[in-house]
Formats: sequence, C-alpha cells, structure tokens
Amino acid sequence: MKPIDLVGVALTGAAAAAGPVGASRMASARAGGTDVQSFSFLVCRVVYFGAFSGTCRKAKVGPKPTFNKESKMAEYESQGEWLVSLPPNHQVLFLTALSHSLTIAGRDSYVPQTEELEHPTHLRQINEIQHRVAACTYELLVNHSTESFQRSIARLVLDQSDHKLQANMQWAWRTAKQRVSTDADIAAPNYMNSANSSETLWVGALSDDDCIRFMVLLAHGLTIGQRVLCHEKNVEGVKQLNEAGHQVAGLLVDHFNGRTRPLFEPFLFRLTDAQARIQGDQAWAYAKSHFGA
Repeated sequence: MKPIDLVGVALTGAAAAAGPVGASRMASARAGGTDVQSFSFLVCRVVYFGAFSGTCRKAKVGPKPTFNKESKMAEYESQGEWLVSLPPNHQVLFLTALSHSLTIAGRDSYVPQTEELEHPTHLRQINEIQHRVAACTYELLVNHSTESFQRSIARLVLDQSDHKLQANMQWAWRTAKQRVSTDADIAAPNYMNSANSSETLWVGALSDDDCIRFMVLLAHGLTIGQRVLCHEKNVEGVKQLNEAGHQVAGLLVDHFNGRTRPLFEPFLFRLTDAQARIQGDQAWAYAKSHFGA
C-alpha cells in the first residue's frame, strides 16, 4: 500500500484555502521540490491570520452596547420628572421620607455589634446624598427651589457604580415613594413638647412652618458634622450623628403624615461621643441662627 503523503494533503488543502495564487505556488513547489517548507510557512500564515483577522473584523461589527446606559438615563429622567410633578407638600414629604430611608441604608455600612465600619466609603457617599436632599427640602420650604435641582436628586441617589450601594439607594428611593400618597390630605400636627430642655421648648414655640424649616436645617447641619468626623476617622461619632439624623427625618415624616408625637425627644442631648456632641451642638446652632435667635 502506498503511504499517504500527509504533508502534500495538508499543503493542498492549505493552497486551496489560499486561492489561485496559492495553488500556483503549490504546483511549482511540487515540481521543484525546493520551496515546500517556505511555502507551507507562507500558507499557514495566510490561513491563520486570515481566519483570525476575519474573526476580529466580525467582533467590531454592530453598534456599541449603549442600551443599558441609555435605559438608566431614561429611568433617572423618569424619576426626576415624577418628583417635579408632585404637589409641593408631597415633594417635601417624599424628600423627608427619602432622608429617613437613607439613614437606614447607612446602617448597612456598620459591622454589627462593633464600632467598626464595613463600608466607610458607602456611608460617606450616603452622607453627601443626604446633604443635597436636605438642601433641596429646605429650598422647597422657603420657595427657592428649582425644578432642575429637584430632577438632579433622582440621578444623585440612583446613579451608583457600586452594586451594593446601588441596591441600597434603590431601596431608599422605592421606600420613600411608597410613603407618598398623592390623594392624602396631609394635616399639620399640633406640636406638644414634653421635653424640659429650654432649647426644645424654644423649638416648640415656633410656628409649624418655622419648626419644619428648623428641623430640615438641623438635618442639613448634621450631615456637615458627619463629614468632619469622617475626616477625623471617628467612626462612633459618625454613627451617632447618623442616628440623630434618622430621628430628625422621622419627625419630619410624621409631621407630613399628620401624626403627632412629642417633638425632639432629647436624642441630640444624649450624644455620648465628645466630638459628636460638639458637632451636634454646632448643627443646632447653625439651624437656630436662621431665625435670629
């Protein structure tokens, strides 16, 4: 039996793949017997690079995958338009509920039963968001708010690159929306202050509108205090100020839901961390300074 010329078979197939020029070179190689190796190298290069360059060209065909980005942008715009479309009192209700939910989301950064933070960058980012939300709330209350600022809150909250932080922010936004009813009559509560502190009595003497403005300013001031303690790496102080902000936001939510409870249970005066106490006092003074007191 005549042995099979494996090299010849391989080169013949390769020459066919290389086209008419390859076939001609193959014929001269077989006749002369001197160019087989160099030709085989040439054909292998043609077939190899031709195949892979074809694959690369196919990978470049088609539009860039921008659908996800575009859909996210559309969602941010949709949520921003929803916020702008609310009546002013419901906008304030939503923003105060959002601020309250953000403090709960901030707790997800804690290491349970310790004074440590598992995700300090998350808590810092949430604090920055709370700062803007409180500012937007105050502007609404004093009739200085703009629709562009209101719209920007949606993207500020929802546009997060970290998946865990994004999930927490989506939860906070969704929870705040659930607390808003566009058909509800939001009653103003009759504030009764059971605390004995002269400061809380001062707040209790404010009109309803001024009291709400004070609480929003206080929440805003607390976010500034958290920034300072983050810089100082005072984890316990940051946690205590976050809890104080949670209480303030809860009082605001109760106000706009028509529920009455004693104003300013003295949580601010129970700050045990020395630096947190200083920042809490400064936040209080900052809010009070807007009333000529």
